[in-house]
Amino acid sequence: MQTKVWACGSIYKAVFEKIPEQKNLQNFALTKIHGEIVGMSGSYTEICYFTRDNKFHCYALQNKTSRNFDGFLFEDPEQDPISHVTSGFHHHCILTKSGRAFGWGESSSYSLGRTFGSHWDKPKELLFFSKNNLKVVDASGAEFQTILLCDNGKLFGFGNTSSKRLVPNQETIVDKNYLLKANKDYGDTPILLSDNVIMIGHGQTSRHHIYMTSDYTLWAMGENPLVESGTRYSKDGNTCKKIKVPFNKKNIKQIGTGYDSSIILLNKEENCEIYSCGYTHAGQTSNTNTFKKITFFNDKRIKQLYSGCYHTLAISDENKIYAIGKISQGNFFEIKVPQRRSYENLVVASGVYFGLCYTTQSSSLIQDFQNFLQSEAFSDITISNCKTHKAILKFRLNSDIDKISKILNNYTQEEVKKFLKWVYYDSIEDTQLLEKILHDKFGIGNYKQKTLENDLLQLYKDEESKDFNLLVLNDDVGEDEEEEEEEEEENFEEIPVHKFILLVRSGLFREMFKNVNQETNDVKDYSRKTIESIEILIKFLYTGNISLTADDDPELIVEELDDAKEYYQLNPNSSIEQELIKIKKSLK
Repeated sequence: MQTKVWACGSIYKAVFEKIPEQKNLQNFALTKIHGEIVGMSGSYTEICYFTRDNKFHCYALQNKTSRNFDGFLFEDPEQDPISHVTSGFHHHCILTKSGRAFGWGESSSYSLGRTFGSHWDKPKELLFFSKNNLKVVDASGAEFQTILLCDNGKLFGFGNTSSKRLVPNQETIVDKNYLLKANKDYGDTPILLSDNVIMIGHGQTSRHHIYMTSDYTLWAMGENPLVESGTRYSKDGNTCKKIKVPFNKKNIKQIGTGYDSSIILLNKEENCEIYSCGYTHAGQTSNTNTFKKITFFNDKRIKQLYSGCYHTLAISDENKIYAIGKISQGNFFEIKVPQRRSYENLVVASGVYFGLCYTTQSSSLIQDFQNFLQSEAFSDITISNCKTHKAILKFRLNSDIDKISKILNNYTQEEVKKFLKWVYYDSIEDTQLLEKILHDKFGIGNYKQKTLENDLLQLYKDEESKDFNLLVLNDDVGEDEEEEEEEEEENFEEIPVHKFILLVRSGLFREMFKNVNQETNDVKDYSRKTIESIEILIKFLYTGNISLTADDDPELIVEELDDAKEYYQLNPNSSIEQELIKIKKSLK
């Protein structure tokens, strides 16, 4: 699996002074990408991310190595997985699955509390929340503040209040006398901003905050509160103010907050709509004092927004990336990810003045399983209206098909679709759903270690479960004998294999099995390759790697496999080419 981080915008000015702002994504070489990135964020001078193995990393852009960090939040990596990371101008906030909150970076203006007024050597927990049994479910950094939403609807804020950017909402705070006293053991007490909050806006450098309460009222506080009176830019932040919008607030999916502007994504049944408002510096909004629709996005099917200081990145359900704002100088355009079609996973984030994109280039093995699921070819069972394959389900879930079918039929079609993506190619779209099914229903605990590639390696070693035989013609068979209508069985040698491996990985066998009885448990191979070469090829179909023994003739193997990839119609992106190049180099 190959991984890359791409960047656009002023990130290059932070790293290389003479390189101008980039409008398209360029390959941005982090010193090292530690594992598969799951979540990512950027501040003014740092990039931070967490990986699938639950490690947190922070990378300074201006050679300030004291701001680098690479490690786990806990001694036991599985103790409490990281769920979210958000950034402000110079600080970051990390949330875990259990609802704990951690801080990292420079806490300018006490954006993470007074005791966090300077940089520290590793992330520290914001103990106020755990001490008071508060579970943090969402957070957003800002220029010099951090707001944190708890699962009970309480919204808290850290930061300097002299600019009126953090203002308690007297209309929504249920308990007027609510006050948690500061305790020197866990630092400064955050401000209770509101009760009954169900959604908050996100933005690294916003000078205002927007949130929505359970009655679907939008509230703004700060230097640019976007009030319904029509004031485009106002420092009157003494009170929280309601926001008037020209759409049904129940359809709001996401809120983004820029420096002096805001953008809102609506979730419609067949499409989406995006509205913006505020003072524009580079065309990132409609430059009005009321929310106006951005018609450019009408047919783009946007699923996620990432707001920076003067720009917003918008991601479509086809994983296309669109930009508006300073990166595009006020123009709307699609950011091209190099070789995007070959990428399986996409993680996007905005820094203060730049955009980030992390891509995972899947192996041909993963691609083959993904294509096999999407094609629905040779499916032999339907679960919740989803066509799938018994053999792959049994192999991945280590269970009999009756149990699997009974369990999965209790879930909706959309839920099963998401789950099957993990079964076939390790894609995780809904962590909670995946954990619920795997752990609670099938007793599979650590799904992060249970990858398709690891499972296939174990499957290759399991000779007893192989349900099919590839009959390979022996080397000593002459051409005359080969052309006879009926060959003697002793002229063929059996190579055990799993039938679904041949179907998933080889176009030749997919075509072949369309014309043979599905109950057939063997097939004759006429490729005229040696048994040694075929055995190596079969192992490659399971593992994606070619390994030779001391008894193998490398020159012959390379020659035969070079031809076999065409004969067996392997994936054009197959890594067999790279594997053969390695062997050729070793021969030289």
